[in-house]
Amino acid sequence: MLFDPRIRPGRIFAALFLSFPLWGQSLEGVVTDPEGLPVARATVALVDLGRSLRTDWAGRFRFPAVSPGKHLLRASSEDFEAVELQITVPEGGAARADVRFREVRKAAASIEVVGEAEETLREIPGSVASVSKEELAVSRPMDANEVLRRVPGVTLREDSGPAGMRLNVGIRGLNPDRSRKVLMLEDGIPIALAPYGEPDMYYSPPIDRMRRVEVLKGSGQIVHGPQTIGGVINFVTPEPPPSTHGSIDVEGGQRGFFAGNALIGGSFRDEAVGWLLNYLHKRGDGFRKLWFGIDDVQGKLTLKPSGRQTVGLKFGFYDEASNSTYLG
Repeated sequence: MLFDPRIRPGRIFAALFLSFPLWGQSLEGVVTDPEGLPVARATVALVDLGRSLRTDWAGRFRFPAVSPGKHLLRASSEDFEAVELQITVPEGGAARADVRFREVRKAAASIEVVGEAEETLREIPGSVASVSKEELAVSRPMDANEVLRRVPGVTLREDSGPAGMRLNVGIRGLNPDRSRKVLMLEDGIPIALAPYGEPDMYYSPPIDRMRRVEVLKGSGQIVHGPQTIGGVINFVTPEPPPSTHGSIDVEGGQRGFFAGNALIGGSFRDEAVGWLLNYLHKRGDGFRKLWFGIDDVQGKLTLKPSGRQTVGLKFGFYDEASNSTYLG
């Protein structure tokens, strides 16, 4: 008999469910940094299964329905070197695999003056301040003035034009006029038109596309280039993410203000090749009829031929139309 009318459909479903209770076991764990602190938004992947996810705010991750057996687990983050380990998922019960990063990720296309490792900060002579990407995300500054104003010892003159297009920064009492006494860098590269002869700042990197701002004051600044009498300010842009990732951020406000920032990037060949593309459009009528319009395109390409070598290429395009002269 193919079908017994005495067996109800619900019982058939229950029997099938009990016969196949799970197609696999769950795999969970926590990702931590070298000091044992949780790492949020790290990418965790089961390489052989082609599955990946990101950790939550406490560094936790969980893969449901993982087939029993051996698997390759890989954890990566923009701040740490990737880690791989072999795990074994048992036939019954949940599996656990905690991952700990061992090394801070080496800078690729971005040359960091200060860095984030505590050991590095302690070894730098002088005074160091770093505004992290978390602080930038929370404060959502309109321009770089709002960020640098919080750093002790930094003096700003508020005639930088709308959206802080030409910064006037002084450190420890030095004249802030056009930031002549401060070495201004983006990813470790001077951004003044003539940093040795005429270091006046007629261009300032938009703060919208930065992931960190470093400020160095003291004797340690002399190794980074010319015009370091007052100090060094380094704007650090994002690195290519370990996996393909994109984001769009849009803002609007009074006086015709609009800011749109789009970013997409990724890595492949086990992070041996990474790429990043960032486009920013910003405009507004400003106050006192100081209207402005900015288009900024930045791109990065990183190549890692070996574990100790990194080649970084960076290109940029900046176009500005504004009713603000170089005098503010």
